[in-house]
Formats: sequence, C-alpha cells, structure tokens
Amino acid sequence: MSEDNDHRPSNRPNHSYRPHGSASDPSDRNGADSMSASGGDDHSVSREYERETPSESSGRHRSRHRTRRKSSSASELYKCKRGLALFKGSFVLILIVAVIGVLFLRGYVSRLEDDLAAHTHKIKELRDGHASWQERVDQLERDLASHVTGKLPDLNPLTYDKVIEVDQQYVKNLVFSVSRKADTTSYEYQLVMHNRSPIVIQPRVKILLFDRNGLQIGISDLKGLKDNVLIPEETRSLHEVFEILLEDREPAYFMIITK
Repeated sequence: MSEDNDHRPSNRPNHSYRPHGSASDPSDRNGADSMSASGGDDHSVSREYERETPSESSGRHRSRHRTRRKSSSASELYKCKRGLALFKGSFVLILIVAVIGVLFLRGYVSRLEDDLAAHTHKIKELRDGHASWQERVDQLERDLASHVTGKLPDLNPLTYDKVIEVDQQYVKNLVFSVSRKADTTSYEYQLVMHNRSPIVIQPRVKILLFDRNGLQIGISDLKGLKDNVLIPEETRSLHEVFEILLEDREPAYFMIITK
C-alpha cells in the first residue's frame, strides 16, 4: 500500500517560489531564448509579408487595370472599325441605288422624248393631211358654188344673224335667223322695206331658199301689209317664217323676187 502510494503522481501543484531576478534553469533559459528567437523570426516574417503584400496587391491591381484598359481599348477600336465598315457599306449601297435610279430616269426620259417626237411627227402629218383635204373641200365648194350661181345667177350666199344689204327696189335689207326647239328647226327672217318712189306701191316679195347644190328647199311669200300698200318714203319692217319643203337639207343660198 505504501509503495503504491509512493508511485502515484501527486496532484498537488508544485508551487516553487522563484524570486524576481533569480537564476533560472539553463534549460528554461535556453527554451525561452529559443522561443523568443522563434517568436522574433515569426514577427519578422509576418512584417516582411505585411510589407510585401500591399505592393504585390497594387501590382496585381495595376496589372488587372492595364488588362481592362487594353480590353476596353480593343473593344472601342473594334466598334469603331465595325461602324466605319457599316458606314462604307451603306454609302456604297446608296451610291449604287442612286446610279441605278439615274440610269432608270434617263431611260424613262429618253423613251418619253422618243414618244413625244413620234406623236409630234404624227400630228404634223395629220395636220398636213387635214390641210390638204381642207383645201380640196374648199376648192370643191367653190366649184360647186360657181356652178350653182352660174346656173342661177340671182343666188346670194345665206348667213345668219347678220344684216344683209339688198337694195333691190323697195327691199332695203334683211336678217336671217334659225330657231331650234326640241326636234323642230325653223328658219326665219326680218325684212325692212322702204318706198323711195313718189307714188303709192303695192309690194309683192317672194324669198326662196336653196341648199348647197342649188336645190330649192324653202319659200316665203310676203303678205300681211297693212292696206297692202306702201306710201312714199314709208319704211316698214316685217318678220316672217319660211315654209321648208325638204326638212333634211339646210339652206345655203337665197333669192329675192320682187314685183
């Protein structure tokens, strides 16, 4: 029992009083020195690490910044080149479209000029032909008129709404007119008579109408004079309507017969 107790470790703390400044165990001093030395080395390494870390981090930061600047510059350069290429392509496309439009307009204008020249030439030919035919028609009308008047020398050309001076015995002048109502056409005249003789006269006037071929188509036998006489220096105006014998023909000449 006693031996067992002797071999058991004591649980009591070993409080040994060491006065301040007393000599210590060499091993303890060596351990402390080694610890202090190792602690000093650790502190120096940590300080060196702390001194090196900001520079390295700033270096890495600058490197990253330069990389970003390079990448941004390359991106901007690429955008500029791409925009320039798009501008050149658009300009070339617009130029091609403009050239095609100009060529198309020139061709269109040229075709219009050719068509205008052809139409102008055709119109000139038609005018020349019309003038030639009109000359022929006028000549035929003159020949016919001369033939008709040659056969009937007392015929006079008939014109409407114009005073025709006659001065034949007591007939001074007359005016022809035409009136159209619906499907009816009537030919009328206004006659002015004047007695220049010193005696009383009993006028008898007959007006005949002829077509362009010299065929008689209408007649008017003057009647209705008051007292059927015309005293000296008397002037009288009468209005009468022709009796048309052939309605499908138009009058072109007239003849006055007085008694």
